[in-house]
Amino acid sequence: MVPKRIFLLDALPLTANGKIDYQTLKRCHTPEAENRTEADLPLGDIEKQVAVIWQPLLSMGAVSRETDFFQHGGDSLLATRLIGQLHQAGYEARLSDLFNHPRLADFAARCVKPTSLLNNPLSTPLKNATGLSR
Repeated sequence: MVPKRIFLLDALPLTANGKIDYQTLKRCHTPEAENRTEADLPLGDIEKQVAVIWQPLLSMGAVSRETDFFQHGGDSLLATRLIGQLHQAGYEARLSDLFNHPRLADFAARCVKPTSLLNNPLSTPLKNATGLSR
């Protein structure tokens, strides 16, 4: 694997046990975090909801529309958790959508919030449609 970027640090952050603190490394200063503009911020309800879910999964303070799930520490296990959390939030998305479109804006465009048949006034209950009633 070839790294996309290399950051120079004075010292590696350490835990209380003297081991490398990988969580702190993920949150290290990056130039793109400083240069983020309003155009980079998530737009619309779906993008914002996806961003809210991505932040703790990727251990990031903020994500932009250009954030790539896998380049920022995401893996297949986190992807599965993401799909489950989106489902709990009322959105439908496929795991393959995330693998094919890992940028937040692209992935969010493929997430849908299904309309419930119970909330659809045009739907006819099955018992009335077949003529059966109790």
